[in-house]
Amino acid sequence: MISGNSKKGFKSFAAKGIATLSMVTLLFTSGCTLGGSNFSAIDKDVNTNYQAKLVPSTDKETIDNGTDSQITFPDGTDNQNLNIDNGTDTTDSGNVIGGGKPIIPGGFLCVDNCGFEVYNSNSFANRAQGVYKIVSDGRVEEYIEFYNVNDNLYAFYSGNGYGGMEFFTDDRSGFASEYANSMRVKILSFSGLTNNGNYISNGKPAEMDMTFTEDGIEFTNYDTSSGDTLFAPSEVKLERITGEMGYLDGFAYMDDEYSAKLLCEDLDIETTDIPEEILGGWILLGDLESGIAFEFTEEGYVQAYLKNYNTEVSFLRGTYAVGKEKVNGGTNIYMNIVYFGMGQGLPFNLCYEMEDGNLTLVKGNSKYGEDVAWEGAMFIPYEMSNIQRQNFDGVAAISQGSVYGTYVSDDGQMLLLTEGDYFYLYKTIDLDVVSDFVEGHFESTPGSLELYELDYVDGNDIYYGFIALMDQDNLSLTIKETGETIDFTRY
Repeated sequence: MISGNSKKGFKSFAAKGIATLSMVTLLFTSGCTLGGSNFSAIDKDVNTNYQAKLVPSTDKETIDNGTDSQITFPDGTDNQNLNIDNGTDTTDSGNVIGGGKPIIPGGFLCVDNCGFEVYNSNSFANRAQGVYKIVSDGRVEEYIEFYNVNDNLYAFYSGNGYGGMEFFTDDRSGFASEYANSMRVKILSFSGLTNNGNYISNGKPAEMDMTFTEDGIEFTNYDTSSGDTLFAPSEVKLERITGEMGYLDGFAYMDDEYSAKLLCEDLDIETTDIPEEILGGWILLGDLESGIAFEFTEEGYVQAYLKNYNTEVSFLRGTYAVGKEKVNGGTNIYMNIVYFGMGQGLPFNLCYEMEDGNLTLVKGNSKYGEDVAWEGAMFIPYEMSNIQRQNFDGVAAISQGSVYGTYVSDDGQMLLLTEGDYFYLYKTIDLDVVSDFVEGHFESTPGSLELYELDYVDGNDIYYGFIALMDQDNLSLTIKETGETIDFTRY
């Protein structure tokens, strides 16, 4: 329970947070794109001196994190003694892949992930997830917190300043490895305190080896000709800490003093229990270049994710509350989410009406904050395990140009998307037996690919339906007249 005294000054914080929205273009570049935000617009008077809940580790025993996150090793043990042979087998990129058991840095898994789904509990990225202290002789205490987003690895630095880090390997499967204990990594860093949130070193990554140890993580073999890091390259030994995630300065998304529920109370907004229908993952319908993904947990936490090629990752976490009263006929989700690197929570609305299992947005409560997307936008169910694994040299985000190709459905239909933005839908894959055929053109909008059937009678094209891009090789077609949705896979 939060005492009344803890809310002192909260109203001024809320006012500043809401006022900041007019200066921060977080969610409205190309519809809902988060990348490229102007960090210089932040009100520097907002208090970000949060108290981290950090407790030094005193033992090396494996902590049971439940069935979703407990590592099971090839020999059937829980590997508590961590007697590890790192092995000598490597991939072409030099990543260690065999010869021994996987190391858990510090001897235990992250025990508090706010309920966010973990789909590959044995992976390198998931074993890295957690809070670490940089071991150095410096006077400033420095911490790094690692996050696993479907085997993509990100980190937040809190020390002499703060900022975000994106990690890449030379092969797409790198951070998904269940056995590797060492990786050659590239690190792109950005911060709201330097270069307005753009990548430091003009986007040139720092390169070094990242290795798990019994105490934590070590970074070695730094390429001095590569880019800069947020921490000094000589101070690269990390000790794992048994503290909860989400309390470091600059990314304190779990600090109860700034929760969405408390902000609602301060604004006299009544809240109610979380409806089961909102739990899980959702993505903005359409092109993944502007399709931000949200995940809501039953514990009241929310995370948002969007990664575009050559653009700083948009990774936000925070709390949410559900309004008791309907707003414009919709259920209002009140979020207070923190963009790591920014240093404060920002209040946003996601106000929806449930239609056929999808969330159609209506205008939210303007008393609270801005809407995350435009009125009429649709969020569809989305497994966070569909998020692409990022490769430094590869384009993982879907663009309109990359959808061109041939797709087939389980029931034998074929869909062609061609250059010139034409589509051809065949009810059979056998082109010699064309019994039912639809052709037309498609248009890219901020929310979807809209399909229009050619009308040969009077020349007025007829709206046929829309395409939702699910991941790099899958899409779904919803036909307006029948309401039928057909799933297609690239052929």
